[in-house]
Parts: sequence; structure tokens; C-alpha cells
Amino acid sequence: MKRTVRQPLIAYLRTSADLLKKYSWAFPAFKNQGRSSNQINFDDLPPDELEAILQFAFERYFETSGLFGTPESCSDMVAKLKAHGVDEIACLLDFGVATEVVLANLKFLNSLRAATSRPSEYAEAADADYSIGALIRRFRVTHFQCTPSMARMLLADNETRSALCRLQVLMIGGEAFPVSLASELKNVVTGRIINMYGPTETTIWSGTHELVGETPSIPIGYPILNTQFYIVNRSLRPQPVGIPGELLIGGAGVARGYLNRKELTAERFLPNPFLAESNARVYRTGDLVCYLPDGSIKFLGRMDHQVKIRGHRIELGEIETILNQHSLVRESVVIAREYAPGDLRLIAYITARDRQTVSTVQLREYVRERLPEHMTPARVVQLDVFPQTPNKKIDRKALPAPDEIGHDPKRNVEPPRGAVETKLAAIWAELLGIRNIGGHDDFFSLGGDSLSLVQVALKIEEAFGKKISIGAFVHARTLEQVAKLLENTTSKQPLRESKPSDSVTVRRMREADLDTVIHMHMDHFPEWSITMLGRPFLRKMYHWYLKTHGDLALVADKEGHVVGFTVATVGPYKKSLFFYALPEIVRGIASNPGPVIQNSLARFRAHQTKAARSQHDGFPLLE
Repeated sequence: MKRTVRQPLIAYLRTSADLLKKYSWAFPAFKNQGRSSNQINFDDLPPDELEAILQFAFERYFETSGLFGTPESCSDMVAKLKAHGVDEIACLLDFGVATEVVLANLKFLNSLRAATSRPSEYAEAADADYSIGALIRRFRVTHFQCTPSMARMLLADNETRSALCRLQVLMIGGEAFPVSLASELKNVVTGRIINMYGPTETTIWSGTHELVGETPSIPIGYPILNTQFYIVNRSLRPQPVGIPGELLIGGAGVARGYLNRKELTAERFLPNPFLAESNARVYRTGDLVCYLPDGSIKFLGRMDHQVKIRGHRIELGEIETILNQHSLVRESVVIAREYAPGDLRLIAYITARDRQTVSTVQLREYVRERLPEHMTPARVVQLDVFPQTPNKKIDRKALPAPDEIGHDPKRNVEPPRGAVETKLAAIWAELLGIRNIGGHDDFFSLGGDSLSLVQVALKIEEAFGKKISIGAFVHARTLEQVAKLLENTTSKQPLRESKPSDSVTVRRMREADLDTVIHMHMDHFPEWSITMLGRPFLRKMYHWYLKTHGDLALVADKEGHVVGFTVATVGPYKKSLFFYALPEIVRGIASNPGPVIQNSLARFRAHQTKAARSQHDGFPLLE
């Protein structure tokens, strides 16, 4: 474990001078300099002195200032902190260790929490209400910041809605602020509501506007202190009131540029043409805006095909590039379509090569394996041809709404069974904009996301008079399993994830289990060589198991949920499996080469034997 965290933590310390200063005085280079620790400049150090300080600081932080080790070895540290009146410990997790390694070890952090808490404390923590509304009340929150999408979700819940009225200041930012949402918030929040604007490249917030009275639109307001706004045309000349132009931002918040991307930095970060200082610069936001008569600024849209959805800045062209790499896709267009005020969703439209029929569900999975979850289209729609403008460009505004088009012809739909599934399918169809929902359909594979998940949960409570927890829904996922949750309860108490029990059955693995199996594999075996070949390979491999060794591919099923799996050894089939899945291996490694390279170097250094490698052949049943 010490080996795992050493280099990431040293790299983190190298960029965090304040953490090093407290240990620098142990070295001759600083003992007799007659300066305070705040005057230390590590750039003046010889490389060997700096390396020695980093190694020394790592050892001290590792031994005295972190929860490194096992739950048993870290209990003493927690006890010492408690003795000094500390009742809450926050842990820095993102200092450079691989995300999958961090996630795989969170269970040990939870074990430490359980071991160092009194049973009553642990029970209270487990049963506590951690909803945002409850947290606002419990901690008497006065200032709250969120995106418009999150604000709309909070308003949908009556308990959270009533808690928002306690706020003194509500700050909304990260996306365009719809007028309809502002009106609804003003009827609930008694304190100030402020629209916050600014890109990451200018240190997040650059302008603000406080909502006062009714307005036809929500301006982004005026620049904050030490910040300048300029609205210019394509020649970088200032635009008058009411004339649209691109917003440039100058001032103390402007970043130095993009790391290791000189061309993009030169394109977006320019010398400030309006100030005499030689080092003054501006950032080109790409936002189309105009001055209002009172001097504030109105946001009109983007000058490119970039959109913001739930706080994530998304380049639609990146998604189109991935879709166009698929062997059956001839051309693609991705747009952000508003299903309801403030509810933007990504919709991908494709035309196929040789007019073939493409499985749009598989295309979503293809994108999801290569891009972050927030860049996966909610729907993929296949068209024969794209609508065109008179000058023969794709007419994005004329693309049909997904609900105007039939369902994916390659998706096998098993009709809902019984009244509960039928009623539930109607709710899903309404919120996801899909006509035919089958019993085995996965809510998230159909385009469901966090916002639509909350909406579905509220609709379920309204339609069935029963609350279902978000955790239970995410675990169930399919229409059939969610319906079973509803059928197995008669109270209005929230349905939560089932407690551990001995009721486990073993059955053959099915195609519908693959998503869960792959997630489990990635979570539990992040360091295995086959894991490092990527998700595309894992999907191909488990699909191969189902086709060739179906009787030996088993899952552990607890109350309708897959909780473990086992498959046969790949032993004598390694070579055939490798060539069978070679394209997927290449794609997986190309999209994330780091783990494979690191693993190969580690193997070379350690001269691992063939026997050691054989441990990757078996897959134990997970518990």
C-alpha cells in the first residue's frame, strides 16, 4: 500500500509548497537562512535537496497525518483525534491514486468508520437522513450553491422545497438560468437569489446578477472585482448596446492556459487589446452575449456546438467523432434537446452505411465505453437522411424529436406483464420519450439519468402511493425488477436496498446480466491484466463465455439482484479468445493505455513467473 501511494503523494506534495514548508527546516539548505517559512522558494533548491525534502515529507505525512494502512492500524490515529475533541474527519482521496483503486478501497474506510464509532453512533449515522433538505435543517445552512438542473430537482421534492425557504442566499450557476425556474424559486426562497456566471478558465465565477422583480430573461450581470468583461465582434472590436458579440474576460482570474496544449492556449488566451500592460490577457469564452441598456450582460447562447448539461461543459463534436468511428455509422449529428424547461438531454442522430439497421442501444453502449457518462446520448435515432438547409448543410433545427420516430427495430421488447409493470412502463415512456418499454429494459440503458431518475421516483409515489429509494431503484434498474419492488410492499415507507440475507440462488448468466457483471469485475479486479484491456474486451469476453461455456457461466442472485458471478477458466482458450477480441483489445488499450504500460513495467521489474500469471485464469464467486 505504501508503494501504491508514494509516487502520487510525492507528486502532490511537489505542487503544494505550503505542505512542504513545515518540514524544510530539517535540512541545512534552510537552517541558517534567517527567513520565515513563507519566504522559502523551492525553485532555488538543488534537485537533490528538493528530492530529499519530498521524501522526508512523504514519510512524515504517511506516518503522522493520514489514514494509510488497515482499519486496525488506523484506529489509533482516530482515537488520538477524538481525544482532542475531533468529531468528524474528512479524507483527501484525489491526490493522484488511480480512481479504480480508490473506489475498490473505500470499503476499508467504511470498516474503519464502523470500528471507531460506538454502536449507537454508527446506527444513528446509518439511519440518518442525508437528503439535502434534511442537511439544510440539521446544520442551519444559510448559503447554498447548485446548478439550475439541481435546483429543479430540489423543488420537485416537497420536503426539500420547504427547507429552501430557510436560505439567506441561493447561488445558481453552471448552466443557463431559465426564467420559469427563477420565478418558481422566488416563490419559495425568502433570501437573495444570485445568478453566477463564469468558465473554469477564469477561476469559475466571473460575473453575478441578483434577481430583483420580474424579468423576461436572466442576465449574467456585471463582472466581479478585479475582472473585466468585453463584448467584441470577429475583429475584436467592441460592440455597442444590444448588438451580439463574443464575451472576452480579463483580470486576475484568467488562467495561464491549458496544460501541454500550446495551440489551444494560443487560440483561447489572447493579449488584452484594451489594456496597456504587456502581461494582461483575456480569455475568449465562445459565449454569445450583448449589453443591456443598464450595462449588464445578457447571455444569448454559444458560438460553437458546445453545450452545458447539469454543469458539465460538453463539446458535441467529440461525441460525433466517436459515433463516426463505429463501423456501421456513415454520419452523425448530436444536439441538446430540451424535453422540459431546464431539462436538456443529448440526442444523437445517425445515418448508417449501406442503409443497414443499427442497434441504437448498442451505439449508446459504444459511446459510454469511450466517453464519460455525462457525454453519453440519452437517445440515439437512426434516419435515412439528415434534413438539409437550402445551401445543403445539415439543418439541425429540422431534426425530428425522438418521440416522433418508432422504437429501435433491433431492440427486443417483451411487453409489460401485469398492472404494475404496465403502469410503470407508461411512466417511463412519458419521461424518457420512448414509445415501447419492455419488462427487461434497463432504465439507464434507455437514456435515464439522475434528473429523470428523481422524476420517475416522484411519479411512482404519486401513481402508486409508495416511495422507492434512489438506491433501491438503481440496484433494480429494469422495469421488471422495479415492479417487483413495488409489488412486495404495501406501506408508504421508502423502499430501500435489501439487507444482507442468506437467500442466494445460483443460476446461469444471461445477456442482461453483463452490465452488472462488468461493473463488478472492474470494481473488484482493477489490477488484473484482463481488466486493463478495457471494457470493450470484457464485454466481448463475457459474451464469448455465454456462447461457448454457458453452463459454466453462473451468477449469484439475491432477491432478483446479481451479487456475484463465476465463469470457467480461460486456460486452453487464451489464444483463440485473444484473436477473437483483438479489435476490442486495441480499442480498450488505445482509450486508456496508462494501466497497461504501468502493469507491463511492473512485471518486467519484478520478473514475475508464469505461475504468478496463472492467477488471472479463474474468477471466484463474489460475496
